[in-house]
Amino acid sequence: MSENVEELKREDVGVWGNFVKCITEYANFKGRADRYEYWSFLLVKDVILFVAGMVSGYFGISWLVSICGLFFILPYLGVLSRRMHDQDKSLLRYLMVPLLLLVLFVLITFFGGMAEYIFGQLPTWFVVIQKASFYIFVIVFLVVSLVLLYYAVRCGEMKDNQYGKQIPFDERLNEKGRMVMIAYFIYYLAIMFIGAYMTGINV
Repeated sequence: MSENVEELKREDVGVWGNFVKCITEYANFKGRADRYEYWSFLLVKDVILFVAGMVSGYFGISWLVSICGLFFILPYLGVLSRRMHDQDKSLLRYLMVPLLLLVLFVLITFFGGMAEYIFGQLPTWFVVIQKASFYIFVIVFLVVSLVLLYYAVRCGEMKDNQYGKQIPFDERLNEKGRMVMIAYFIYYLAIMFIGAYMTGINV
């Protein structure tokens, strides 16, 4: 901890408490969120989605995961936005380019489909543009995702910024945030390993 950072004790609401806070503040795109809050939400969210997937597969409820995923979109964008604010960054600035590229790709695909329906075959140059727009979108999306991950992992600014006052530094909660973050990555790798293993069995 830096010598010029004053350590203050904060209430520890726990992983579940942080998750509930993010759910109840689903439309809150203002203020700041520390690593503990952000990674707690991500961990609980993904565990719930995993359980929903298991239940969906067992009982044949195909729509369950989709409903859960849609339910978590706004809370996730809210806490991600606040997490970026803790770094004095704007989430919208980072999402603007991939969103514009996505809209462009959708429009190209839509008009391409109409042209193919009317004329029967698309010119080669149009097909090249369509494929190029898709690959450019994927590359930009991956780059932006890595940048957002970088800021989500970093500690926040230890000072007030344009998005709000500094979150009081508490070494105990900072360490818990680090541990929850590590637990999330371990969980994610475990899920990937299990998925690959199950796919191998099915093959």
